[in-house]
Amino acid sequence: FEDDIVDKESKALRVVFSKKQNRMLASVRANGMICSPDANSTFYIWADISKLAHPLNDAEHFFNAALKLKVIVVPGYMFNIQPGQTEKQIRFDQFIRFSFGPEEDNVKMGLDRITELILTNNQ
Repeated sequence: FEDDIVDKESKALRVVFSKKQNRMLASVRANGMICSPDANSTFYIWADISKLAHPLNDAEHFFNAALKLKVIVVPGYMFNIQPGQTEKQIRFDQFIRFSFGPEEDNVKMGLDRITELILTNNQ
């Protein structure tokens, strides 16, 4: 590998992923979800959905509703580091993990569908 080519490719990737991350953060926050102000991550955004209207403020329900729209998110409880807890003990049942790894058009489509889901739920 040549250093200058690797540097150019790395910079190009950072620009593309930064754009997708910024788009996703703006959409997620505009839809009433809470994200860390320093949401620097690889390809993921961790969102607190507790302020969304019921029933979308529950990770399991949010996941299933998004899936019906062909949008895949990951419920926060899937990252439970203490397996074996009862349902009432799960701490991440109001968190969702979003990925901005897919192509930009797919990210935009997914965010548009999530926005529609939330708007429809709020009616």
